[in-house]
Amino acid sequence: MDFYKMRTSEHRVAVVSLAAAGKTVFITSLIDDLWNHDPAEFPLGLDPVRNQVKIVRFRQLPPEPGRRPVEYKENRETLVYPTVVRPGPPMTKDLSQFVCEFERSDWKLHRVKLTLFDLAGERLADASMLLGDYATWSDRIFSEVLAKRDNCLDCLPYLSLVQRPSLTLQELVSSYKQVLACLALKYKPYITPSTFLLGVSGQVNQGRSVEEMVAGGCIGINVDEEFVPLPERVRTAQPDLAEQCAQRYQRYREEVVIPFVTALGSCHALIVLVDVMMLLTGGPVVYNNNKQIIVNLLDVLRPGQTPHGKIMANALNLLLPHPWRLSKVTRIAFVAPKLDQVHERDRDNMIPLLKGMLDRPASNYRGLVYKFFNCSAVVSTQSFEDEERWLCGSPLYNAEGRQQPPGIEQRYRVSTLPATWPQNWEPRQFSFPDVYPQMPPRDDAPPQQFNVNRILEFVLH
Repeated sequence: MDFYKMRTSEHRVAVVSLAAAGKTVFITSLIDDLWNHDPAEFPLGLDPVRNQVKIVRFRQLPPEPGRRPVEYKENRETLVYPTVVRPGPPMTKDLSQFVCEFERSDWKLHRVKLTLFDLAGERLADASMLLGDYATWSDRIFSEVLAKRDNCLDCLPYLSLVQRPSLTLQELVSSYKQVLACLALKYKPYITPSTFLLGVSGQVNQGRSVEEMVAGGCIGINVDEEFVPLPERVRTAQPDLAEQCAQRYQRYREEVVIPFVTALGSCHALIVLVDVMMLLTGGPVVYNNNKQIIVNLLDVLRPGQTPHGKIMANALNLLLPHPWRLSKVTRIAFVAPKLDQVHERDRDNMIPLLKGMLDRPASNYRGLVYKFFNCSAVVSTQSFEDEERWLCGSPLYNAEGRQQPPGIEQRYRVSTLPATWPQNWEPRQFSFPDVYPQMPPRDDAPPQQFNVNRILEFVLH
């Protein structure tokens, strides 16, 4: 290490998203470009065309004690050689880290230590548990999920059940699991407790029907400590039942939710992936659910920093070892991924859509620096210039909706991406098929990407 690198600049960055937004692909592509940096393909610096900033002396470090490492090499291998059985890397199982150290040719006095957090998106729906006690959480779930007109058919059995004069926890748990299964199978993300989808030990609920999901899901620390939201009338009429749920809720909050949010709060920056095409495909209900979960997360983290607090934190952080430093999220990159699944003619519309969704809630936090990006972690399609929106790639599914083997390239149409969110639209009114990522088989050849470098520059400053 060169003697003039006087100090290490530490950056802790969490990449978060709801399920299937391409988080693992994004992290794998980013690591690939850092490890095998090519200034021409991954330009950095204020003037990336002329400066030709280089990343050198890159090395991977072990994760922090008690943290699992990101399975970078295994994930890359799965992307290079996808199959119908496993078209992409497995879903994130709770929390893992990729820690690395490198030098930049434009940062003369310090090296960079980057800790990337990969956190399970399913846990985001639990964040609202830190906004209040069990009663507050119950009322929030009824108002934001169960009582929503868009969910009424799926939630009606549970809403009817809680009207009965006498209830048992066993029948409530069974009914609430059926609600969560119905919502999950319709890709509605507000599934809490999140252990219904992802158990405490990382086991995934792989049910493909309501019955299978109910049988495979747990809504608590374990099957002996399951709990459900209860309306105020039931909490008053059956205080013993409410107290039992409250105690289990509190333990779940301490053992599952607080560690997750604490990990986020230890970071300086977040990269929040928002799958805009999935929201358009899912309809207003999916849009509302996703936005509410992100708003709840912001309410919990309270990102940003006052000028006085920033001066104090900077002064103390020069003196304290990292585990004792004052750390708070001060930067958020809101990112619309999978840009290659939109026709080139419409790609400029992605930023206005993302801004229209999240600019107002993000602006509520004084001292928070945030920016909106679109990106393709792995560019895997080609657009055709004609009157229609035609792409060429290897879609995961054929025209009949059946999953097809990777490598079958075909020409297919996609919807026009609107410049603003419609006030109302039907589910599946828009279509943006997922494609197999085109990851080069050569280990030292990063994939073609778009804007991942700009996102990295933003979170490192």
